[in-house]
Amino acid sequence: MSDAVLIYLCQQDQSQDTDATYSFDTTIIGDLIGADIGYALTSDETPVQFVDQDRREDVYDHPYYVQSNTLYNSFFCADDSDQFTGDIELFAGERVSVDDYEVVLISHFWLHHHYLRYLQRVFPDKTYVGIQEESVQDVMESASRLQAAHHETLNDLAGLIVFNEQYRRWMEPHCDAVLQIPLPIPPGHFDGVGQGARPRESACIGIGTWNVDHGNFYTNVRILDRVRAAGYDISGEIIGILDRQRGVVDGLDEQFDFIEVYEYMEDEFYDHLAGLQFAVLMTTRATAGRTAAELAALGVPCVGNEHNDMQARCWPELAVDPYDVPGAIALVERLLTDEQFYRSTVSTAQRRVAELQEMDTFKRRLQEFLDHVRET
Repeated sequence: MSDAVLIYLCQQDQSQDTDATYSFDTTIIGDLIGADIGYALTSDETPVQFVDQDRREDVYDHPYYVQSNTLYNSFFCADDSDQFTGDIELFAGERVSVDDYEVVLISHFWLHHHYLRYLQRVFPDKTYVGIQEESVQDVMESASRLQAAHHETLNDLAGLIVFNEQYRRWMEPHCDAVLQIPLPIPPGHFDGVGQGARPRESACIGIGTWNVDHGNFYTNVRILDRVRAAGYDISGEIIGILDRQRGVVDGLDEQFDFIEVYEYMEDEFYDHLAGLQFAVLMTTRATAGRTAAELAALGVPCVGNEHNDMQARCWPELAVDPYDVPGAIALVERLLTDEQFYRSTVSTAQRRVAELQEMDTFKRRLQEFLDHVRET
């Protein structure tokens, strides 16, 4: 048994599972430091993630579109300390307790804030380290009681691991130790993917996520609309939209005849992306920005939000303010007319992806950080 545990979600949808040793999500942090990894259980053995799941489903059953941030409220997650326990179900299959560990790493996001506060009160001698799992935008749209719980957890966090500069600057004054690193990319994650691609005169103008409220799809559509008006016959694809999310794109789909909306994809996702000419993803939700890295590995240029870490890191020449429509149009037109620029941006992006797969560097930085927070 390790002396550290990472508390994650019981279930998390991936862009596409691969045969890589690690997962391309924040569990890789736990793997790299040799932590046990699992999810929290309530007193009736329900995963904390799924408490009040029925209430959340009721919201989605409304005949009109309901924004994801509607659920950022204590009403839709476990907030009663009587529900919580120190029990954790490890993905390896063993039942353990928080009390078995010295260091507790935890996904620091809305479903865990009340639960984490419970742990900090009941097991005060543990070293707690939060891992970014939401954006500044998510926290700011949370109901005030969740914001208050978020603030309470900061008082007893020994450290915080974050993936973008915007979040670091926003959080750092309230946490003694903040480590900003990019989200590591598992070695081999992209091996063999994209080989079944069907090249087409099309651009990605939106990717579905858990919270599509910040997808900024309309801005993406307007950018492509102007590019088309300039004489480029390129269609647009919004990819990975669940049935409950259709309300965020239906009006655009009906208005613009060059848009096609695709449902959530699993094994074929990377092959589908690899056939695109480029992507315009002006999402206003700033996170690790994993999609930008996926497009980089597949050789598809991505114009997008400069505050997303992978966008700024992999595509520095294509990173813009998410509302800079003229700037994004100019970049797309340059990609379409300047072959050398196209090739050089792709080359830079793929080199950065390779750098983000160097696990020894991440292991060293993470271990040094944990050693530091244990000593303070």
